[in-house]
Amino acid sequence: MKKSLLELDPQADALLILKCPNLRQVHAQTAGETPKARNNKSTPIKENDTSKPPKTREDIALIEPYLENGEPNELEFRVSAKHLCLASPVFRSMINGSFKESQPNDEGLLEVRTSEWNAQALLIVLDIIHGHHRSVPRRLSRDIIAQIGLIVDYYDCLEVVQIFGDSWFMNVQNWLLYFFNMWRDNTDSVFKDDETLLLFIAWSYRSTSAFESLTSSAIFNTECLIETHLPIPTQILACKKILSSDELAVASTVLADFSGV
Repeated sequence: MKKSLLELDPQADALLILKCPNLRQVHAQTAGETPKARNNKSTPIKENDTSKPPKTREDIALIEPYLENGEPNELEFRVSAKHLCLASPVFRSMINGSFKESQPNDEGLLEVRTSEWNAQALLIVLDIIHGHHRSVPRRLSRDIIAQIGLIVDYYDCLEVVQIFGDSWFMNVQNWLLYFFNMWRDNTDSVFKDDETLLLFIAWSYRSTSAFESLTSSAIFNTECLIETHLPIPTQILACKKILSSDELAVASTVLADFSGV
């Protein structure tokens, strides 16, 4: 059982330091929008204020990426280097390689640095990696599921997270419509930003059924290439162009290749 929110291992041998927490977004920012403007209720951690670390998930969701003086904010998670290495080849390369993360600090702890991730999503991934499964929410918003997908995609740690996806997806609006391939029965079917986010979720969690339905919907319900800042492979986003060239067989091969990984 965890003694505190950010202590994943009471005998931690490493610190995972998150710089600029909550900066990365799953929705494209509008012109002139800043991270602070996104959340007017946010309360940044004061500079040099270490007496009141976040105690709840709601606390870390409200943390600003930057301090009031403009310096980057930071969160420190006390973690097990071995658990990180087992879950992620990316962490393993950082910790066991010749990078600075492989050298302990003055306190004998390794320092693994990362930046901009959604703090709540990162905490959920770390809870899963460290076996704190009772701390993992069974219901999550679509945006947090996508934020976790970004982390999973970057650190290549889907194997440890994937089993939780099935329960998370059941509460996502329109997910079952695509999971059971019922979107064709919907005469108002469209493919906009919400569907693009679902496509990324299906891709990052390797949900084959939903992925195939969403890519098919994208082909038939868009008039141009899909534009997104989410890390969806370009071969998938180009499927509309393939269809326009009457190369449906090629499109089917592309979708099959990606849905099978």
